[in-house]
Amino acid sequence: MDTTGQTLSLALLAGDKVLVSSPKRRRPHDETLFSETEKLLGRAKLKLEDLHAVAAASGPGRFTGIRVGLTFASMLGAVLDVPAIGASLLEARARREPPALLTGQRFYAILEGFQGEKFIQGFQWRKGRLLPLGEPEWIESGRVQKRLRQAHKQGVVLSGPVQAQDLLACAQERLSRGAKDSAIPLYLKPASYERKK
Repeated sequence: MDTTGQTLSLALLAGDKVLVSSPKRRRPHDETLFSETEKLLGRAKLKLEDLHAVAAASGPGRFTGIRVGLTFASMLGAVLDVPAIGASLLEARARREPPALLTGQRFYAILEGFQGEKFIQGFQWRKGRLLPLGEPEWIESGRVQKRLRQAHKQGVVLSGPVQAQDLLACAQERLSRGAKDSAIPLYLKPASYERKK
């Protein structure tokens, strides 16, 4: 599930099928998340009890949205006794590119923030593993052009939106490593009182 932005996005991996849902009506995510999850499971003729793991976008994004998704994933994980996994949207964007195209190259996943801001993180594929090159960053609007020029000089730049189905690869990778609960928020943008300091 991705609750980090204005639009709720859900995806379900059921066997070899991926089912997706992005409700058109915009209502607060905490009011719709449970019912939309049940609807998506119903399309696959499944129930909550059939889930083997739950994943939520850990950020970057809106503070409240991140909290809603991770809290819901943690609650479901605890009730169902399954792993609750947090997945970075930046990593999800990076994993969309086939490793064969970018192996050995430095590349940057870039996501839109709010009011001209952006989020960025460098990655590299090595021996079939996606490795981060440093910590993810929040770029305030006045610094975006300069930071993007730097990224273009250093490697390939990947942009574009991320949906819940893009989080599935991150979740599967963590499960394959035996990861259990990892629903930790990725807050990058400082609060307004922090920025004033």
